[in-house]
Amino acid sequence: MMLELKGISKIYHPGKDNEYRALKKVDLMVEEGEFIAIIGESGAGKSTLLHILGGVETFEEGSYRFKDQEIKKMTDRKISKLRGQEIGFVLQDFGLLGEQTVIKNVSMPLYFDSTPMKEINRKALEAIETIGITELKNKKVRQLSGGQKQRVAIARAIVNTPSVILADEPTGALDGKTSLEIMEVFQKLNSLGKTIIIVTHEMYIADLCRRRITIADGEIIRDERFK
Repeated sequence: MMLELKGISKIYHPGKDNEYRALKKVDLMVEEGEFIAIIGESGAGKSTLLHILGGVETFEEGSYRFKDQEIKKMTDRKISKLRGQEIGFVLQDFGLLGEQTVIKNVSMPLYFDSTPMKEINRKALEAIETIGITELKNKKVRQLSGGQKQRVAIARAIVNTPSVILADEPTGALDGKTSLEIMEVFQKLNSLGKTIIIVTHEMYIADLCRRRITIADGEIIRDERFK
């Protein structure tokens, strides 16, 4: 099993008047190569769940194992290393540096991963080619459309060849046509063996995934698989 959550609870402001349980004893297992959508209303807990899966949020109760490694027993340094090597993040607002070129943005994670300088350019170009934006490599990000920016963000997410890609509302800032084009990119990556988990509130996006998990009030209320 690639990812395994058992009894995960996330509590904000524990013990205070404004205590809030964002997740309530959530169980979830994810196998390698899955293509999953996490859906739910605003405040349901879907982004919190994604952040816990990505090792950027802690949790108060339960167990989370990433490839048989117990996250709660790992130091912050080891978790950071795991994120850098195993997990690619794609955000709704792209998270790119507008004044830098596409290839510079895609290369950024490699500078923090002790990648030899001679390898950085090769890996970045490989990721750019995989996503199909080679012609944009020397353009500054501020010159790009929203769809092009999201493709750059996806290329950056895969530059370290992670085993899982976590995307938080990756089509939320895009029009319908561009959203479908971005989903085609995710489908291509999934066909290449990447595990993809997407948080979305758009049902037509969720329908393009092979598994749909519905969250309400911090609990998984439905888990559906499709061929």
